[in-house]
Amino acid sequence: GETKRYFIEVSEIIRTYLEGRYPIDALEMTSYEVLQELQKVGLEPEVFDLFPPFFSRADLVKFAKHRPGQEISKEMVPMARLLIDETKVSDRLHESQSTAAAHEVVTAEDRAEVG
Repeated sequence: GETKRYFIEVSEIIRTYLEGRYPIDALEMTSYEVLQELQKVGLEPEVFDLFPPFFSRADLVKFAKHRPGQEISKEMVPMARLLIDETKVSDRLHESQSTAAAHEVVTAEDRAEVG
């Protein structure tokens, strides 16, 4: 019953993370502005492409009164974790195949939502 609050909080967590990770005032920006700033920081295209579906889902719930199904709601935290995992500073080896696979899943889900 608190879907909107849940999406707002998950979105704010990612925005707070982005503020700490990049020179972006994400909590004070629209999602579109955040995406523009993320393009400027030099993310790999496969990583950048993970952000628009996340913000789109959050914005639909926050502003358009969209009520997603339980499956979509359950996917927000894993999506947020993926965004952090793909952008955090670490010594890990970057496996582009795992990023590409995750991107394909997110893209396929969003196509299914639209269709």
